[in-house]
Amino acid sequence: MSIGRIYNNKILINSKFVLYFIVIIFYFILTLLILAPVLMPQGIPFYGDEVFYPLNNISYFGVYVSKNPVLDFYIWKNSGGPDPPLLYFSHTLPLYILITLFGQELGVKAFQLILASIPGIFSFISLYILLKEFKPLSEKKSIVFSLIGSLIYSYSFYSGDLTGLGTTIGVVYGTFPLMSALSIRFLKRGNISDLFFLSLLSMIASAQPFWIYLLGISLVLSFLLLGLNRSVIKRLFILGGTLILANSFWIWSTLMGYLKGASWIFSSYTTSELITYDNLKFLSFWRVLDIMLMGERQYYFIWLHPQTIRPENVVIPIVAAVAILLGRRNRLVLYFSLMLVLGIFLTKGVHEPAGYVYYELAKNLPYGLGAILRNPTKFIPLVVYSYSFLISYSIVELFSRYRKIFARIGLVGALVLVFYSIFTVTLTYLSHYTWKVYSPTYIPNVYINANKWLLDQGGNFTVVWLPVGGAYVWKPYVISAFPLPLSSAPASSVSPLINNKIIDNATELCNILTYLGVKYVLYHNDSLDVQQSGRILKGLRSSFCLRPVASFAQTVKAIDVSNSPPPKNGTWILGLPVQTVDVPLKIIRSNDTLVRGENTIVVYYRIPSFVVNQGYKGRFWPGFSVALNVYKAGSLDLNDRLVIAILDNGGLKKQILINDTSGYIIFNVNLTNCPYNAVDIYANFYGCCFKPLTPSYYLGRFRVEPDSVPIGIEVFENTGYRGPVFVANGSAEVLSVVQLDPIHWRAVVNASGPFLLVFTQPFDRLWEIELPPGYTASHFQCYMANCYLINPNGRNGVVTVDFVYGLQIYQTAGFLVTFSTLAALAYLAFFRGSNASLRSVLRRFLS
Repeated sequence: MSIGRIYNNKILINSKFVLYFIVIIFYFILTLLILAPVLMPQGIPFYGDEVFYPLNNISYFGVYVSKNPVLDFYIWKNSGGPDPPLLYFSHTLPLYILITLFGQELGVKAFQLILASIPGIFSFISLYILLKEFKPLSEKKSIVFSLIGSLIYSYSFYSGDLTGLGTTIGVVYGTFPLMSALSIRFLKRGNISDLFFLSLLSMIASAQPFWIYLLGISLVLSFLLLGLNRSVIKRLFILGGTLILANSFWIWSTLMGYLKGASWIFSSYTTSELITYDNLKFLSFWRVLDIMLMGERQYYFIWLHPQTIRPENVVIPIVAAVAILLGRRNRLVLYFSLMLVLGIFLTKGVHEPAGYVYYELAKNLPYGLGAILRNPTKFIPLVVYSYSFLISYSIVELFSRYRKIFARIGLVGALVLVFYSIFTVTLTYLSHYTWKVYSPTYIPNVYINANKWLLDQGGNFTVVWLPVGGAYVWKPYVISAFPLPLSSAPASSVSPLINNKIIDNATELCNILTYLGVKYVLYHNDSLDVQQSGRILKGLRSSFCLRPVASFAQTVKAIDVSNSPPPKNGTWILGLPVQTVDVPLKIIRSNDTLVRGENTIVVYYRIPSFVVNQGYKGRFWPGFSVALNVYKAGSLDLNDRLVIAILDNGGLKKQILINDTSGYIIFNVNLTNCPYNAVDIYANFYGCCFKPLTPSYYLGRFRVEPDSVPIGIEVFENTGYRGPVFVANGSAEVLSVVQLDPIHWRAVVNASGPFLLVFTQPFDRLWEIELPPGYTASHFQCYMANCYLINPNGRNGVVTVDFVYGLQIYQTAGFLVTFSTLAALAYLAFFRGSNASLRSVLRRFLS
């Protein structure tokens, strides 16, 4: 039934369009309220490598930067390596448009709000579509059914775009329900409009190619709904072929990158590199009980997330099981029941039961297909989507069958309990994790000034930022990708590889920097790992090829947490109960102040009798010791742990025995970059493999002085820098070098004999060299760069040498195929014949 006409009656707006519009507004408003703590304050919400960073932008600074989408047509990232444009339609293009329209901060926040709202909007539409196709209900029941399910799907703590703003896996979580519903409806009806929108969604979901597995499982199970006949099989082949063509923009270059042996992601993101049983076990975060109860209860030594399972969570699988009993002859119920079982089995990874099956599956898939499976938790959309349908089915079906007031009150109570169980977990997760680690932040001016200085130098050079990660002083949570993505000059991907061994070897360091075209090394001192940072700075200062040329400084005021309430006895930290009374450890100190630097902390200890009875006493060793944990004052979150001092990392410097059960321990604690003005100190006895033997004992609160933290950046120039292309040996001289585009460089060389030419982009065997006829060349790696031994064979003189990246042709062709496919689908859906007008397409899509 239409309610109005616009554009001279050419487009009919029916009631379902109004319904979807209301749903969109509803989820935008609700999501905005939930994410208000990170979207409303000034600053840009970001955290670590869980969010999209544009690379090597040279005109604008910030965590999210307007990145020219044209550059993403090129597969080679300057000074980095080949990188398929998986994020083009999910992040690069939308961010560019939003930032252009609204500015950086508002554009980023609008992007995050849209992504976080998508799971609710798309899951509502998907459930509504499936109900209309396979279980016709009244309009009111369909809306209530879809609303219940979409609330469950959107606001579970598994929703990556809600709890991890901007994450690529969150894009897959949000788009999967609608992709599943549209694919099923296409197999049933064969509407080109469904195929068009499905192709668009798949291109967005390609931020994480994991969607292929999810949609594949959905399609296999869809035969339970559609049967297996000739028309379904025909449409299945059409669907598969169309999705491959629509995603050619990344599939072709990715496939050829693996087949041709490209570098970087193609050599590291492989089954052989990533799939081991131990790695899978570590990344199998959730056991069967965690998944079924939609929470998590385990503790990991480095796990940052709060434990969220509560007894009331048991209502979730119970209500879902009721749907299986009520609708055991309903094909939709069977479809989602099997999806739930498969989802639980796959999401648990290598945990029992039958965990080894997952390992064998991941290990035996070639290239990156197995590597994608290294994180089993990505299968969680199957579980939550199934729960969203089954729980909605139980409530609506029982509400229809039982009309007595008390029965309906009970059903409403059960639904409220389900919502309470799911939303409480989500709010706990948001308050302990998302709202904290994604707190809006502006990048300090010291980084802006350093990047402006780099721009002023001019020329075509590469830089290295050390250390990689950190920036803890002004962003008190780990930022593992910083600051490479924000560099105004191309930042070399070698930065993480300059480890202690290379830093301590000046000759090796200088050769690597020169061969990779690095002109400047920038050291920033705001990393939390002060010991490692100090070692890096010492190595840079002692290197014979590096000389300091600039420095930038800024002071940041410490965050005042001195008045935070102390912990209460019986609360929990690190998966352990906190004990504040009868503490067998005591800090021996004349005052309650620590300095912003090295601190020697002396602790008297007495080994509790229940620990002694387990056979632990005497001299400490790696299988028995004391761990000293320094936390932000007032916090019990692992996110806020500043220091852990143990025997293995040198934090425990000395043990002085009084007897076998008591003595003194001397700890070394460095608080140079502590962003707070007060800390709480805890300690516990632990056994083998860090297994805790005692509660976590609270040893007291200490002020940290002074109350300001200096931030500094030192810039070193590589005096051995010889340009992006140079002659390392032989009878030749480079006259000029020009970069024509990201995948094409040209050098003019005056040669009088054989010579070794170095092209300073990271080594990749697909960098092809073009020489005049009669010249011969061999390509090999030296100091991580591309080296070419060129022989003029008597043709001496000036020669033009072109370096062209061979994988680009496949990416260019892939983009052409993608856009051609979309154009063809749009023509078939919108312009071919009277039944394919925009009005009819909207009617069919919304029906």
